Amino acid sequence: MASTRRLLIALGAWAAVCLCFAAWLFFQWGGIHTTQSFDDIGEFVIAYVAAGACAFAASRHQGRSRAAWALISLSAFSWGSGEVAWSYYELLQGQQVPFPSFSDLGYLLAMPFAIAGVLCFPTAASKATRLLRAIIDGLLIAGSLFVVSWATTLGAVYRANTGDLVGDLIGLAYPVGDVVIATMIVILASRAPRATRLPLFLLVGGLLANLLADSGFAYLTTTNQYSAGSIVDIGWAAGYLLMAIAALRAASTPALPSAATVPVAPGQWGLILPYAPVIAAALVAAIEEAQPGELDSVIFWSLLTVIALVVIRQFLTLSDNLSLNRQLESQATALAKGREHFRSLVQNSSDVITLIGRDGTIQYQSASVERILGYREARLVGTFFGDLVHADERTHVLRKIDEAINIPGPPIAIECRLRREDDSYCPSEVTITNLLELPSVQGLVLNTRDISERKALEEKLIHQAFHDSLTNLPNRAAFRVNLEHALQLDSEQHIAVLFLDLDDFKSVNDTLGHEVGDQLLVAVGARVSSTLRPGDTVARLGGDEFAVLLRNLEDEKTAARVAERITRQLAPPFSISGREIAVRASIGIAGIVSGQEAADDLIRNADVAMYIAKSKGKARFVEYEASLAFAALQRMELEHDLEQALAEKQFVVHFQPVILLETGAVHSLEALVRWNHPSRGLLYPGDSFRLPKTAAISSSWAAGCCSKQPARRVAGRSVIPRRR
Repeated sequence: MASTRRLLIALGAWAAVCLCFAAWLFFQWGGIHTTQSFDDIGEFVIAYVAAGACAFAASRHQGRSRAAWALISLSAFSWGSGEVAWSYYELLQGQQVPFPSFSDLGYLLAMPFAIAGVLCFPTAASKATRLLRAIIDGLLIAGSLFVVSWATTLGAVYRANTGDLVGDLIGLAYPVGDVVIATMIVILASRAPRATRLPLFLLVGGLLANLLADSGFAYLTTTNQYSAGSIVDIGWAAGYLLMAIAALRAASTPALPSAATVPVAPGQWGLILPYAPVIAAALVAAIEEAQPGELDSVIFWSLLTVIALVVIRQFLTLSDNLSLNRQLESQATALAKGREHFRSLVQNSSDVITLIGRDGTIQYQSASVERILGYREARLVGTFFGDLVHADERTHVLRKIDEAINIPGPPIAIECRLRREDDSYCPSEVTITNLLELPSVQGLVLNTRDISERKALEEKLIHQAFHDSLTNLPNRAAFRVNLEHALQLDSEQHIAVLFLDLDDFKSVNDTLGHEVGDQLLVAVGARVSSTLRPGDTVARLGGDEFAVLLRNLEDEKTAARVAERITRQLAPPFSISGREIAVRASIGIAGIVSGQEAADDLIRNADVAMYIAKSKGKARFVEYEASLAFAALQRMELEHDLEQALAEKQFVVHFQPVILLETGAVHSLEALVRWNHPSRGLLYPGDSFRLPKTAAISSSWAAGCCSKQPARRVAGRSVIPRRR
């Protein structure tokens, strides 16, 4: 917008200067000598201004454009120098300018520079098949302009033969050069690239103004009618000013280096311009024919040549059009095949393709929707897509659609359930792509994929990950997750954990086999589950261990009542493979004590209580207390240290005499094993917390160390007979 405003201002200033220049020449303000000085000085100053502007444009361009503007600058500078020589004769010498003179050298040198500059401008690329037509266009334009020039200027110059060969050749060089330049600029105007069209059109206008002034000057000079301050001089001033505007416009918008290589189809003006000189030639010939006398033979034969060129051009145009039609038909066929191929891919795709507008209305629906949802595509067109989404997920899906519309970014993928025609729901993955800005689409494209099999597989894997494969009960991981969830939700902490371990289950596997043992575990899990309240959870932790999560306990005794009910439920024998198998369980109960227990703490506490139940005789339940934990910890540490004590021989033997009361004599000695613990000191039998059978083994080991005679076991003691 700003550049257009500057251009309009420049053209307005150009028009004002041209009107002022024309008025001065017409009214001859200040007298003939002042007008002559204003005319001569103004013309070479304007020419030099145009040369500077073209040089500036050349500095802002590259490649052929730079060379073209540089040559146009040299042309303007050369013409301005010729005008300086002309002014020297008229203004300083006060004499009529001789012909030929140094001014003619400057004027004539401007022509080849201008022709070279016009030829250097990059034009829209043409195919090789159109090159011949371009040559014909050049000849056609040149021939037509030759007819116009011959009838107006060139013929008069030619017929005014003075006998001076140099003078006659120079006189003819002006109109002939004008014809060549006019031919080049018409071709340039018809084939100018779109990106640089406006500056080149301004340049063409300036060159045409100069050519008209040259032709008028040549005609008036030949007919001895030219005088200083003639009105035709306005053509040079207007032309070079317009060239300066064109150069400044081109300097503000440098042409791309690749502009000449971009193929651009000629527009309407490009098709009409080559015929404009033909029409002008025809009008000139008609005017000549209307004059008395015979038609000039040069015009006659030139017109015949132009007509022949027009016929040839029309033939080439028709040939080019036929080739173009064949290409269009081939492209149309390929496009139809491509559309059919794309349609087949869309209709047979495993994905459902849906096009919706901003309001969520379905504008297009692929036929593949029938295989997944059961609808015919025509039934869904015009309906609201949100109506297909499950009510629980509809708000989320509509929010994602709004996000895809309002926030540009990559496609958005969501999972939702879509209603089938039979009112069931299909798990689906929907990818939303925003193509609202694409003119051929102008909507949101939804790619929907049926993920029922994937969802089923995911659910199966999740079930396997959190369930025991044998009993189908929740496993340790699931039990821990449920316990953590219950701890978070139950603010009043009415929660308890029961830890069950089957008594002597190993003997079942050893005697009846693992298959019977597995069936027994399944039956035990079923019986335990049948005794629980709604909302409680039973899980198999591994081996013969089970755990129960009790929620919403009514009082502190509820967990004990559930444990007692489980014990009674397990009392009847199980019928497994025709055998009656009795099984009991030791149960540990752990509830919330401090209020800071985590899931792992409750499981560990229940395990400790279960261990104490086993130590008290099995087939019973024990509630966890802090003292139980301390005793269990002490026992665990002693059991761990016992193996190290055997290896390091930390056991010592104490002898105790057996005395006969009748005589007071020593009858025998008892060998007693004592554990000299490295950190706790000497441990007595009451400190050992009923150590396992390993302690008895240590007693035999100690007795053997003290006597070579075999030790006789009496009530867990090693007795050595008294030596006689």
